[in-house]
Amino acid sequence: IFIKIFFNKENISRYLLFEIYKLLDHANLLTYAVKFFGIKKFFFYKTYFPITDAIQIISRELGVSTSAFQYTDMNFATPLMMSSSDNFLIFSDLYKEVFKKNNIGPNKFFLNGYPHDYSSHDNSSDVKKIKNNFKKKGVNFTISFFNESEQIGKWSHHDKNFNIKILEFFSKIILENNKIGLILKPQKNRLSLKKYNNKFITQALETGRILELIKKSSSKHFHNLNLIYPSMAASASDISIGIAFGGTAALEAALAGNRTILLNLTKDYYPWSNFMAEENIIFNSLETLKIEIDKISNSDLETNFGDWNRIIDNFDNFRDSKGHERIHSFINTVKK
Repeated sequence: IFIKIFFNKENISRYLLFEIYKLLDHANLLTYAVKFFGIKKFFFYKTYFPITDAIQIISRELGVSTSAFQYTDMNFATPLMMSSSDNFLIFSDLYKEVFKKNNIGPNKFFLNGYPHDYSSHDNSSDVKKIKNNFKKKGVNFTISFFNESEQIGKWSHHDKNFNIKILEFFSKIILENNKIGLILKPQKNRLSLKKYNNKFITQALETGRILELIKKSSSKHFHNLNLIYPSMAASASDISIGIAFGGTAALEAALAGNRTILLNLTKDYYPWSNFMAEENIIFNSLETLKIEIDKISNSDLETNFGDWNRIIDNFDNFRDSKGHERIHSFINTVKK
């Protein structure tokens, strides 16, 4: 392969050959580590890391058991997120078709539920403080929005312009209605509103009715992730809104019992599209969402807006916020 990189006359890109060479080299180096430390179990979760493919190449020959767990609300199969591990822990049966396609995928699936602990963190004092601050500013209806990371390149699903479009939408709502407040819980710390040069966003910030919840980590291993739990932002809100594509934060808000909306502006089809179509949860346009927000923010009437009660069990068979404990038990009981 190394020779072909420089003298390749076949219709194979040198970049692809180099990536294959790096993967095999990684597997070779990993072999020495596995043998030296006597490793018999290999557990991972970020399946797009090259090391997770490298271990699969050598695991059978070296007698290593490989296991992984679902950590994000994957909506459809993508090669980078799929794994051929021996065992794979998933939120629910709904995600089997996401992580296995045409017989490519894990050997065995295990139901685990949502892996992040969203209920044991006592945020009540912070939530109370947020609500009181909004109340002092005349706010009687609060929206929380989980703005996702900005992707770059031709394979990106939502980029900077996508985020600006939605943030401008919420900014206009704030400017039109002085009774509405907005909480932003970005996925990444660098996605602060202040980075955007947009007149509507700037004017909305000046009202004082926008709160950004950001908590940085001193560790480089968190990859600039915002350490604020989505469930905290949701608990301080009347309604939470997230992006349907990879909407893990929105799913956590719903699992915590909060009214939650999913924006599917690209009208993608997901494993849950059919049964979710019967609920007042998915919105394909900002105009339609605006109508519903206006309606619910000015009324005390009961509504099914953002209500997941009828369908939430499809996403997590346990609903007990103990997925992390089941992962720990699984690691201790999996066969060597």
